[in-house]
Amino acid sequence: MSDDYYIRTTCRLCDSDDLELVLCLEPTPLCDAYLTEIHQQDKFPLNLLLCKDCSFVQIDCVVNSDVIYRDYTFVTTSSLPLQDHFGRYADDVINKLDIGPRQFAIDIGSNEGTLLQELKDRGLRVLGIEPATDIAKLSNKRGIETVCDYFSPSSAERISVTHGQADLVTINNVFANIDDLTDFVSGLVILVKEDGYVVIESSYLPDMLENMIFDFIYHEHLSYLSIKPLANFFKKFGFRLVDVDHVDTKGGSMRYYFRKTNKESSANNAVKKWMEYEESKQIYEAKTYRQFEKSIALEKTKSLTILDSYPPEAVVGYGASATTTTLMYHFELGERITCLVDDNPAKIGTYSPGHHLPVYDPNWINQSCAEVVYVFAWRYASEIIKKQSQFSGKFVIPLPRLKII
Repeated sequence: MSDDYYIRTTCRLCDSDDLELVLCLEPTPLCDAYLTEIHQQDKFPLNLLLCKDCSFVQIDCVVNSDVIYRDYTFVTTSSLPLQDHFGRYADDVINKLDIGPRQFAIDIGSNEGTLLQELKDRGLRVLGIEPATDIAKLSNKRGIETVCDYFSPSSAERISVTHGQADLVTINNVFANIDDLTDFVSGLVILVKEDGYVVIESSYLPDMLENMIFDFIYHEHLSYLSIKPLANFFKKFGFRLVDVDHVDTKGGSMRYYFRKTNKESSANNAVKKWMEYEESKQIYEAKTYRQFEKSIALEKTKSLTILDSYPPEAVVGYGASATTTTLMYHFELGERITCLVDDNPAKIGTYSPGHHLPVYDPNWINQSCAEVVYVFAWRYASEIIKKQSQFSGKFVIPLPRLKII
């Protein structure tokens, strides 16, 4: 086994070893490891497991954090929808939790500080914690004080001494990427004031299942969150789940509001409603994932049937994101596509993980002999088709159910 990863055999939340394999995807390289120079890339197992004791869903392959994050390049300011989202997020949290000016907010995994800037503009004192070296430097240059470090109890101790405890800690699309969650939440106990809040936003497991977003399963995403196991886990550390909000980012996400208090409190109506919804969708049962696997296999067969009627040089893939890698490998598309195109300038001129397909500007489509555009970025298919109105061939949209336009 490589020093770059290990296989976890116990649940991240309850430490049980009673884990059931419920979905086996094809091994892939790191999903977002697009290259400027081609070299061999290792592939890692990609298996989804369900804890039969606490119902938590997770993958077992843990890639060394430094391999993924120290040179991480994605910044939220590259996405206008995310900037708009964080403005609304700041207003929602301040209003819901009655957070006032000059109170102290910390964002863990703060990227270049987009959310913190919104909170700062609303009068809060802010601090970021970000392990990616270059992004942390960028955040500090933008005037958002940022500590370049992984979050842990020891870093929480240091920050509590130098900056004080936080009234609010936000964790956005990060909690699902942490392997040692007991260590992580132990750090939150240190960092958060009594009666302070932790707000977590992350992709929501029932939405992933309902909307066929299986391509969101990749090695950065170690856990797939839902309410019941998360609420029970945080309660052990003195945090009570007091509210939830369902939001539309990432194909469907949930925002969890935890309060640090040892006082018993009943869940509000939103928490009760969504917990009942999870039960109705049977997301804690292995049979749900077996059906999910069958649905994925059916859509794979449809894609292969279409693409096998064209030579690879006639097929272009649209989208060079992390999700592209999972979809390409599991659907076995690497030999059936000549190249990728993407709107992100940082991806243009790179090569895809593993298969090393070149990534071009979308204008390449109409300069080539392409007959088919396979839309890897299928959640944005309508916008892509509008942009490519001059293309006279077929658009293949693989998910949630294959469609040809």
